[in-house]
Amino acid sequence: MKNPPKPPVVIWAISDGRAGIEAQAVGLAEAVAREARTQGIEAAIEIKRVGWTGRIGRLPWWLNLLPRRWLTPESRINGPWPDLWIAAGRATLPLSIRAKRWSGGKTYVVQIQDPRVPPQMFDLVIPPKHDRLSGDNILPITGSPHRVTAARLASEYEVFKAQLDDLPRPRVAVLLGGKSKAFDLPVERAAQMAHQIQIPLEQDGPPACATCPAWSGTAKAPTPISPSWRPPTTSSSPRTRPTWPPKPRRRASRCSS
Repeated sequence: MKNPPKPPVVIWAISDGRAGIEAQAVGLAEAVAREARTQGIEAAIEIKRVGWTGRIGRLPWWLNLLPRRWLTPESRINGPWPDLWIAAGRATLPLSIRAKRWSGGKTYVVQIQDPRVPPQMFDLVIPPKHDRLSGDNILPITGSPHRVTAARLASEYEVFKAQLDDLPRPRVAVLLGGKSKAFDLPVERAAQMAHQIQIPLEQDGPPACATCPAWSGTAKAPTPISPSWRPPTTSSSPRTRPTWPPKPRRRASRCSS
């Protein structure tokens, strides 16, 4: 008589839904799921996007005493609780801190990035190495978790194959970041940065391809930078938000939010 199949390991990937933050939580969840399958264990990933009513989300974590009361219904943070909780971003802190207690100790809680709260509040903290955190339950990594795999690169290559195949080799690819709540990167400034990258490569380096976030929401192939190309010098759209380079911000205490 065969043993009944084991239920899958349930993994929640939790963020505020911003693409860059969500990609870290989902990327780590997918990596854990791939590793689990190599050991014959199935995994089910649920993506949770946290939303707060009113201005509750602006409160420091220690003032948000009853966080589930103030979540939007779409957040779906309720039992049954997962086996593995992977969260990223400040918006998830009031929930991650309490997830172990809510689950009766069942859930293993992982917080990505520097939470700026005592790391003992979680089972595992995964910050970037440049944050220089250390401790028994801290696993520093280079960069950030992501969803890029060899299989995904091969799949995406097929989408842009016609634009890429004619470019000479070797190649240098550059991804220029976009807007955030604190800073802005106008198209004109991104073009200037691309040109600054191209200058030394024009001497004896490989061709450069630059790609920027899709401001219009549509995917675009990397654009070759021509030696004769020059960035625009004027902006047709006025900006009121701060532009690059950003002014340094004072780092908050690790024990406060």
